[in-house]
Amino acid sequence: MNTGPVRSCSSPVGTPDISFYENEVPPFARQQMEHLYQNTFSSTFAEHVGEAATNTYVVREGSAVRTIFLFQVKGRHVVVLNSAIPLETSEIEQFVASVFARYGSVQAIKFVSVETDISGFLFPYQQLRASEDFILSLPATVEAYWERLGTSSATTLRRKQRKLERESAGFSFTIHEHGANMDRVITDIIRLKTNGKDPAARLDEAQQAWLREVVGTHGFVGVICANGRVCAGAICTRVGRNYFMHVVAHDPDFDAYSPGVVCIYLTVCAAILRGGREFHFLWGPSVWKRRLRSVQHELNDIVVYRSRMDAVRCARTALLGWQRACWRRLKLGLLAAAAPERPSARIAKPLLDQWYRLKRNTPR
Repeated sequence: MNTGPVRSCSSPVGTPDISFYENEVPPFARQQMEHLYQNTFSSTFAEHVGEAATNTYVVREGSAVRTIFLFQVKGRHVVVLNSAIPLETSEIEQFVASVFARYGSVQAIKFVSVETDISGFLFPYQQLRASEDFILSLPATVEAYWERLGTSSATTLRRKQRKLERESAGFSFTIHEHGANMDRVITDIIRLKTNGKDPAARLDEAQQAWLREVVGTHGFVGVICANGRVCAGAICTRVGRNYFMHVVAHDPDFDAYSPGVVCIYLTVCAAILRGGREFHFLWGPSVWKRRLRSVQHELNDIVVYRSRMDAVRCARTALLGWQRACWRRLKLGLLAAAAPERPSARIAKPLLDQWYRLKRNTPR
């Protein structure tokens, strides 16, 4: 991970057919972005799109759209809203050169949580490890996924599911995509999440509002009901053939059955049956994500400066980025130390809980 000083390299910049739409997300952008990226976080309903005036950058090759970035200008900084997608260095460089040419007062451009590793670049930049996305490439059949899980994990999941079916009344697993019951189901799952033991997992009002909005059009929600109530749920979205898990929660009364993991497993199977290509478990390291055979993809923040002098002028931005990277490393260390099987958990777990309380009480 690079958290060192701002660096500069050199590379030629091409001259593609580029268009800017000022303070506008044109009507064609939604369908085109879903086709290009198939990603909830790189779409017209991505987080923060509606929080400020949003501009659109479009690259075309002939009549075909190759790239669409949504971005906001905040003073002398530009923030790109597309995230959680792989980007080539050339894509970033074309955008950066175009923005600097168009907006003379902009000193820095930031990409948030993208999968890239810059090598060779015209402008000074920072590349900081920011997050991760655990991605499961979906096989063609549920049987193939069962084989990929391995005997131990597959047998444990099946045993937990059968025990829950046997020892609870009215067991059912349902996928909700549309319909009048969607809002009620989302409310039940958010309630389970809010009442859970993990303070980091609780959703604030803005997060809940965004989730309800995006689920209304792209929702894919797996729900396990038992004993007449929701005992576990996984709130996901689907864009194209890709699925994204935003929230998983379960009723602690059912802890013995591991209903949360069972619900996720059944939701993944439902995605396979629908011809899914990828299932994104998103950020936050977890043992169960690896057991379900997802692979960790590192996501980086990229901050690009117009010049070395602008990098000096934006020293606060550079320092904050480095600080966030350091805090992330500390958080990951606490998460590892707080694992139940570690002797350090007795000390690390209270520290981690305090960390999350401070984070929740800090204004955004």
